[in-house]
Amino acid sequence: MSIRNIWWSLVWLTAPAMVQAQTCRTFYVDSNTPSGNFARAINDVNTLGCPSGGLNTIIIDNGGGSFGDTVVFSPLPVIARPVQIQLFSPGVGVRHVIRSGDSFQTGIGYGLRATARVLIADIDIVGGSGRAFFGGILLEGGSDNSQIAGVRIENVRRQGIFLAGVAGTEIRRSSHNPVEIYNSGWGVNQDSPAFEPAILVNGTSNTTIYGTFLGVRQDGSAGGNCSYGIEVRSSTGVFIGLNQATINQRNHIGDNGFGGIRILDSTLVNVFGNYLGLAANGQTMRGNGLGNCFGTTPPALPRAGLVVTGSTLVTIGGIAGQGNVIVAGNRGVVIDNSHSVTLRRTLIGQRPSGQSGAVFGDSVVVENGSGSNGTVLIGGTDEQANVIRGGTSGTFGVRLANGIGRTDVRRNAIWGHPSGGIQRSAAPNPPVLTLASADTGAVAGTLTAVPAAGEVDLYADDGAQGRWYLGTLSVPASASGFSGTVTSPEFVAGRQLTATFTRLAGTGAGTSRFSNAQPILGNDVVFRHGFELP
Repeated sequence: MSIRNIWWSLVWLTAPAMVQAQTCRTFYVDSNTPSGNFARAINDVNTLGCPSGGLNTIIIDNGGGSFGDTVVFSPLPVIARPVQIQLFSPGVGVRHVIRSGDSFQTGIGYGLRATARVLIADIDIVGGSGRAFFGGILLEGGSDNSQIAGVRIENVRRQGIFLAGVAGTEIRRSSHNPVEIYNSGWGVNQDSPAFEPAILVNGTSNTTIYGTFLGVRQDGSAGGNCSYGIEVRSSTGVFIGLNQATINQRNHIGDNGFGGIRILDSTLVNVFGNYLGLAANGQTMRGNGLGNCFGTTPPALPRAGLVVTGSTLVTIGGIAGQGNVIVAGNRGVVIDNSHSVTLRRTLIGQRPSGQSGAVFGDSVVVENGSGSNGTVLIGGTDEQANVIRGGTSGTFGVRLANGIGRTDVRRNAIWGHPSGGIQRSAAPNPPVLTLASADTGAVAGTLTAVPAAGEVDLYADDGAQGRWYLGTLSVPASASGFSGTVTSPEFVAGRQLTATFTRLAGTGAGTSRFSNAQPILGNDVVFRHGFELP
């Protein structure tokens, strides 16, 4: 028995009155211990620990080493009373490992399972080559206000972390380590995948997730999960990421088979400051939704960096520093049958360095009635605009499907898409530009008159899209034309002027596709073409 075990035994044996007077109790296990000792500690918590009012403690003596092992051959007991599980000597890269007993084991259940409040820190759960664990960590009813911090989960059959009907839970970086989940959701083997996400949030409220590596490892190498990095189902009040500028506060989600994040039938979800398809160094790309887990009968799940389906009040990108980066995946953002969705301050198809990171499909898709019960807003003010950059043949920057409700596409930098910047066949109709003078700043064009006020957003581009936002002209109801003056330094002779029209109310409200490209002319261009401006 170790000195620390002897000391804790003496505490328990010689000071029962002190233990009874305490709110909660502490239990102690050795590192490199048989699973019976860990199981005994959980059983002691369940029988001797305080049932409420605070947290009991299980301390794992890792002896200051980087790793210790608990080898399990059968499921550990379900944690039924509140407890924190922590290392005696925590540190960067220091964890305790719960691993399966052999490669051929099956049916061990979840590595840790709780029906009471828990704080689990700096634990590894490794299923081995046989993926013996059904999943990593399961928190069920009764485990509200729990925290999972700095855990690492690999080679489990279904979810790495499953939150089922709990409230107030945080999945976050610990003081020393991020949360890491790799190779989850593959079932028993790659021929029979389970199509489950790394983190599943189902029926929860007030959940926060940040400081994770899901699929893409800390060094940028691939460790993809089968389905999505994070899937939120039937939940409310979910924060995914906090701040893009701080590595400890963002999620790094890459190399996941169907996509980075999926939000399904949920409300009040905020997605702030995440790297989707991008490693921590901001350069190495590990796209999501590229099909590394299809098996023989893949389900018909949408593939993209971020998918929003059947949800309301979803905000993608917050204040300055809280925009997301979405690169290198199947598609960028898909908004499907969802309402009151805002996409802002997000880089799609471009890395933070300014280098290309184009997705392989359309950058943004709005479809299946989205916006009919609350506007879908892509961009907004100058400060809220997105960068939507293309580079792959046959794709659009923003594809607005027929039958959608109001969708406003405002002041974004949309450029480089081979098939066009905005695809939309329904009203409103785009402006027809007739004048663009770099010498005077004058612009003019005509409109298909509508019985509602609107706004014309002006852009400059090297082609026929909208790389540089120039300004906005207000248009009264029933106007058939517009004119104004542009003062932006991007309004340069030799470029093209483009525009969109946004109807602000009534049937057909929303933003049009881009107009015709009108050459921006100056004196040098005028005389080269042999005519003068009117």
